[in-house]
Amino acid sequence: MRKRQPPTTIRRCNMLQLALTMVLLAPWCGQAQTYSSEQLFKLGQDEYNARNYVDAAVYLFAYMQKTPDLGTTQPQHAAEVQKAYEYSVDKARSAVTERDSLKKQLASAPHDGLGSTTAGLEMPPPPLHGPRNQFAMAEFVNTVAGVWKYEMVSDEGGGVHQGTLTINLRKSDVSGEMDTWDNTVRSFTGSWNNGVLELVRDTGLETVQKFKIGIKGNTGKGAFRNDGRYPDSGSITLSR
Repeated sequence: MRKRQPPTTIRRCNMLQLALTMVLLAPWCGQAQTYSSEQLFKLGQDEYNARNYVDAAVYLFAYMQKTPDLGTTQPQHAAEVQKAYEYSVDKARSAVTERDSLKKQLASAPHDGLGSTTAGLEMPPPPLHGPRNQFAMAEFVNTVAGVWKYEMVSDEGGGVHQGTLTINLRKSDVSGEMDTWDNTVRSFTGSWNNGVLELVRDTGLETVQKFKIGIKGNTGKGAFRNDGRYPDSGSITLSR
């Protein structure tokens, strides 16, 4: 008697198990990935919406590996991507489990070739939206780092001071140095959030200088204040 061909469902599950191996190998394959982060997300989103969950898991995993700061820059989007990835992996694993179950059924009893007829209700996949203002956000995150020219004008005596200010950025944490005209400490620390740069510089003369500057493109405008032995306040502008 001619051996019956396995049902289509089992053949599909065999393919899913093979592809699921790619998910486990993704940390190593990701290093050779040539896609940009935007391309990886679009591929993952397309496969996810088409319910091709194995491919979706591979692309979304690579996307998360390529954008390690996503949780800081866009936490809501990062949470959606994580949930979609976990959902995709779970669906792929479920398909492998179903395949193994069907194999056992075929081995223990005659089969009519129709495959499993069990169908149940399932929760819809969690939503997966694109990052907010994706290309603008990339520009927003990166623009603050670098060398800026500054001009400070004192409200107390009207003095004007100019120089350069170098900013280093790690996620939202800022550090750097600025030219000083009075041989005080050059280094500062601070933060960069939602287009606002906040800096703190301990001058070393029992005075702490604080800045709050709004950045837009290649210009910035804000104010400074000295707290301590030598109080002062005024405006500051940045350009580059």
